[in-house]
Order: sequence, then C-alpha cells, then structure tokens
Amino acid sequence: MNPIHLKKLTPKIVTVPATKLVAKSITTCFRYDQTHELWQSFGPMIKKILHKVDDDKYSVQIYPSTDFFLDFDPSKEFSKYAAVKVSEYADLPTGLQQLIIPEGQYAVFDYIGKPSEATESYQSIFYEWLPHSGYKLDDRPHLAVMGSKYKGEQADSEENLFIPIY
Repeated sequence: MNPIHLKKLTPKIVTVPATKLVAKSITTCFRYDQTHELWQSFGPMIKKILHKVDDDKYSVQIYPSTDFFLDFDPSKEFSKYAAVKVSEYADLPTGLQQLIIPEGQYAVFDYIGKPSEATESYQSIFYEWLPHSGYKLDDRPHLAVMGSKYKGEQADSEENLFIPIY
C-alpha cells in the first residue's frame, strides 16, 4: 500500500496537553459519512464562540473501542465533532458543547490532499505503521487539525492527523 497523501509514514510523536474545545457533534459511520453536513452547520457558529485560542479547526472522532478498525465495518457508528480550541468555557452558543481532549501521546502524520481521499492514508497508518511501530492504539479521541494550510477539498490541502498511542 502506498501512502500517497502522507508526507511520510514516520510520524512525529508528541504529548498533547489537555485541550479545551467547543464543539458540535453527531453520531455517524463511514458508510453514511455526514462530516460535510456537520461542518456546514458548525461553521456559522464559530464566530459566536468566545475565547478562541487560534483559527485552527479540529475534527474529532471518538470510537467505541480500540478494536474499531479490526474487521472493519463501515456501518459501525462513532461520534464525530467539529470543534475549535478555547482557553475557557463561557456562554456557549445553543447547540454546542464542551469537549476536553485528555492529555496523552499522539503520533502526528502530515496529510496533503482532499479529506475525502484520506482512506488510503488511514489504512497505511493503522495497518502498516501501527503494527510495526512498537506503540498501541489508545482509547482517546482521534484528531485532525486543520490550520492555515487547510483548503478543504483541494488536492494541495494540508492537515495533521493525530492518532492516540501509548
């Protein structure tokens, strides 16, 4: 398998501190992915969120267990969040919630390409890199951080994929 959209299959290993996010969530699955609809409904709310730390956007996935990707079934449901980082929680707009990412170690992969074409890169991470890395998948949220180089569905869009490990 060729990780065509990963800059390299060797990630940076970092410890992410506990992080406060304000988010909107849905329950979804890969077969009937509703990410686009989630972000369309969250986007207009971002300007109403107080105490934003920066302009980065966070796509957060919380899977029901660490074996979610074993015997992968695209109909299995998980929680997905569209979020921004805040320094404190205050006067949350209706429909949004607090989400805290616990401190922990992450493997961070640089991804370039359309988000809709990331499947092959994720397969490379979970089925090539992880089994040979010496790390195990941790039961914490998975993150995609979309910073200033993120351009949505453009081939040169960049984001960072954070895979929780221990």
